[in-house]
Amino acid sequence: MRIGFLLDQWPPNHTGRSLAAFADHLVAIGHEVLILTDRVARGYEDVFIHQVKTSKLLAKARRARVLAKALPQLADDLGCERTIAAGRVHRASLYWAQRGSVTAEVAAHHAAEASSLGPLAREALPQDVDAASLRGVQAVEAECQARLLAGGAARIVAPNRFVQEELLALAPAAVERTTIVHTGIELERFRPWYGERDTIRARLGPPFTGELDCLGRRLEGSAADLGAALDHDVALARGADAKALLEDRSAPLLAFVARDPLLKGLPALTRALARLVDRPWRLLVAATPRFSEVERYLVPFGPAMTEPTPNGARFARRWAFMPQIDVGLLLRAANVTVQPVWRDTRGVATLASLATGRRVLTTRRSGAADLVLDGEYPPREQRITRSRLGSTLFDPCDEELLAEAIAAELDDDASTDIQATFDISKVVHQQGRRQLHAALEGELERAVD
Repeated sequence: MRIGFLLDQWPPNHTGRSLAAFADHLVAIGHEVLILTDRVARGYEDVFIHQVKTSKLLAKARRARVLAKALPQLADDLGCERTIAAGRVHRASLYWAQRGSVTAEVAAHHAAEASSLGPLAREALPQDVDAASLRGVQAVEAECQARLLAGGAARIVAPNRFVQEELLALAPAAVERTTIVHTGIELERFRPWYGERDTIRARLGPPFTGELDCLGRRLEGSAADLGAALDHDVALARGADAKALLEDRSAPLLAFVARDPLLKGLPALTRALARLVDRPWRLLVAATPRFSEVERYLVPFGPAMTEPTPNGARFARRWAFMPQIDVGLLLRAANVTVQPVWRDTRGVATLASLATGRRVLTTRRSGAADLVLDGEYPPREQRITRSRLGSTLFDPCDEELLAEAIAAELDDDASTDIQATFDISKVVHQQGRRQLHAALEGELERAVD
């Protein structure tokens, strides 16, 4: 079968890795795969790639609108029997809807930004944004998505229940064409067990000599930063600061991991923690932006007591900011992972936390909420649900409820792991690449334009 992948770039970005792997799989089992795209990275040019040439003078939105029509037409001209698209086209045999609703994505960013400025009213929640309010490329994406959901796609694949609900809210009539196929869990994301929490904390203490070898040289910088955060390298601080750091050695550790701290709920989290200042805790933030972008949320709990490390890490009595930390190492050392997200269609940090045996606090707006809910899917009226794997809030708006949930998780977790009740290997088996590819093959067979 000749199958065309209709994409705006090749290779696809980080959200499209599974799509690229599926293309390789189709080739391996004997199908002819053609990549139809606008942009090709240097070194990826090949005979199976066909480019739609567009003028470099076109604005981004205009180029996107041209490609939305041109890519499906090129597939027809090349005799493709099936086509697969991740969006930005008017029609395809199979719509790979990993991103979920375009309008919900934009609305979540608006809500997250509003939440950073102060209390957020209930009526300003994400679903209030509609396609008519979008501009530029986002407007084109929303238009293409509406066409695909309305019948332009023969089959629609959502990676989890959260995304499926978003899509069906836009097009209830698409329910018969929509199915959930869990995106294959990439085994390399789940680091080997690093050992028990207390052992890790002891190993990571300065001066980081021979014991660091057991973690691998690759982790040396991460281990140094995390060791300073956990065991407080007093050489980095002076006088009263060093004494204050040492006083909090035993405080429970809360891990927060994010590429986009606002969207992942850092403002709501810090305001919730402000309600818990009378009890011990330390917040470990692993985020990719500059410190200046998150500083205002952390400094109310005290200024940094140290100079930045070579990796850009900073430490204070109540918090640590570590932009280049190894996430698996951080999660394994923490007590609880807290991800009060406004929207996260994949939930990778939540999955990684469960894989390392840590309980999780997240929201129903996470793609990994299905796992944390442990098979339950309570009604909207139930603002918080606790399971053997953690706690799930309906949304991050209610900071008082978020504070109560964090306190309950800290009370639950003296040093308890969920390893005995959560087997990541089982999840990998259920959601791994082999199962993903088999499910997508079935959907392709059913997809008739």
